[in-house]
Amino acid sequence: MPNGEDRFDREEEGSVATDCCVTSCTPRQLAERLNISLVTVLKALVARSQYVLPDQTMEEETTALALRSLGYEVTGSVRRELAPEGRRVKWNWPTLHFNVGRRGLRELYHFTALTNVHGILKTGALLSRRRMAERGIQPIQNDWGSPEKERLLGADYVCLSLTKDWAMMRSLIAAGAEPPALLAIEPRVIWYEGTCFSPGNRARRDISATQLQSWNAERHFDALFPDTRSGWPCDPQAEILVRDEIALDDVRRIVFCDQRACEIARQNAGFDQSSPYIGKVLISDRYFPRNQRQSDARTGPG
Repeated sequence: MPNGEDRFDREEEGSVATDCCVTSCTPRQLAERLNISLVTVLKALVARSQYVLPDQTMEEETTALALRSLGYEVTGSVRRELAPEGRRVKWNWPTLHFNVGRRGLRELYHFTALTNVHGILKTGALLSRRRMAERGIQPIQNDWGSPEKERLLGADYVCLSLTKDWAMMRSLIAAGAEPPALLAIEPRVIWYEGTCFSPGNRARRDISATQLQSWNAERHFDALFPDTRSGWPCDPQAEILVRDEIALDDVRRIVFCDQRACEIARQNAGFDQSSPYIGKVLISDRYFPRNQRQSDARTGPG
């Protein structure tokens, strides 16, 4: 946590791109969002000939000037990589962007039944239950742990994992069920407006729906990990909850464990070599946890 000194190592940080989607705020709020000292923000403003009191609201342009002075730049190319067209991002996304890069997070994960691939390709997105209902798609009921979570969260969020070795996935494979498809998701969904962070499985009794909806800042994201550099969460079942939908533009890969699973999904979804999504398809068992027999065979007795 901040202790009066900059949390970022300036030599390691370099410059991070931002754009005019930042909102008006005070220097104190900006310092809190970036996890740096208030003095550093005020010095950055003075360097741009901006003299602002700690609790004085700055216009968006002044906030952008402060960010530039702190090492953030405005570039159109990064804006295109920031989010798909029409997707709003959190105003403090530069900090989340930096933290994701520092942790080496390259992708997040969503597991879905092979039969669901058809609907995802047809609509062009992973949809929340509410969005599915709006399009006449029969939603799949997932366990949110309580009626309150079901009402406040279940209809509006798509859940992602930080790890491939989810306990639920391992249980399915150990039980001999058909391995699901895995969607590898761009980590930029972390800074989309509405995304929140669960330190464990969302169904845990000690995690309430109102808490989850409010856990959406960079400090809540950082709390998922044991330190500032780790990319492995404290709890492997920690989740990223993305509001409403995840467009296929944010899906890096559609992964099947073997050719048979790919063929099942292909027949259901009706995509072939002419499909615009064929380039995202990958067949690889390394994305799926080994079952107990495979694990025993590899480790041997004792």
